[in-house]
Amino acid sequence: MTRRLCAPVLVAAVLAAPAAATAHTTVEDVTPADGARLTTAPAAVVARYAEPLAEVVEAAVAVDGAAVAGVRARLAPGDASTVRIPLPASPRSGRFAVTWTVRGADSHVLEGAVAFTVAPPALRADLRRIAAALDDAAAALRAIQT
Repeated sequence: MTRRLCAPVLVAAVLAAPAAATAHTTVEDVTPADGARLTTAPAAVVARYAEPLAEVVEAAVAVDGAAVAGVRARLAPGDASTVRIPLPASPRSGRFAVTWTVRGADSHVLEGAVAFTVAPPALRADLRRIAAALDDAAAALRAIQT
């Protein structure tokens, strides 16, 4: 009778094990979002995972296709489910591509990526404002001379 009771429990445990083993943490949020168009560059890309991570394996940043040296991504202090990838102080505009690899607490390797564009307000609009101000100044000078 004990064997009849143990057999179904054993079968259920074996069938449940693969489902538990394949569950990996997932990215819940990345800031800035993939495809974002920003007017100012953020200090860092921040990726939040559903569960704590074991480590950041590597990260890379490229701006307008040129790799940025010295990228040091880290888990956020006091929050092992958040990865922080600092962005370079210069350049502060262009097309940013950021990739990272982390190891989950279950030892599985996970990869992430985000691309976004930073473009300050259009230079043409700034030049129009400057030209208008110069025209006003020139008109004021002409008025003084006459």
